[in-house]
Amino acid sequence: EPLLLVVDDIDDTRYTLTGSGAVSVAGLQAGGIGTIAAGSGVDTLAGGSAGIGWTLTGASSVGALGIASTGVEKITGAGTSDTLMAPAATTFTLDGTDHHVSALGVAATGIGAINGTGAANALVGSSASTIYTLNGANDVTAANIRAIGIGTITANGEAGVLAGPAATNYTLTG
Repeated sequence: EPLLLVVDDIDDTRYTLTGSGAVSVAGLQAGGIGTIAAGSGVDTLAGGSAGIGWTLTGASSVGALGIASTGVEKITGAGTSDTLMAPAATTFTLDGTDHHVSALGVAATGIGAINGTGAANALVGSSASTIYTLNGANDVTAANIRAIGIGTITANGEAGVLAGPAATNYTLTG
């Protein structure tokens, strides 16, 4: 049966996922982990390798590599090819830096793709000038993150640019 990992009395803990059910934390290696219950402070889940699929399951709750985590405020990918997934009606917010996005109380870096669940998901730009490139239906690239399953794009300011393939019809509302 998978174990529950609780690190108590350490603020700002970094949990590095090193494999399926495997975690490195505070200089210790642990295997057979099914759940991480993060404590106080700003806790980070870090990828030990690139290409991890991170699933946001609720506010500050993340699943990856067979481990469910609660109380997490940050995800640090090991490159720029990690994927962030979330439930329907999630708003993903860009912070103005390539491969950085936040949603459901978790700030993530090293993200190369967002896999939304449909038209109820939204992508919100930073206050910086953001270029949104339409790739197809519910498919947009911004801040070097390809986001599929996105129904709404909101530029946060007047500097956003919308680009898409030729002969495409756009409907702007607002």
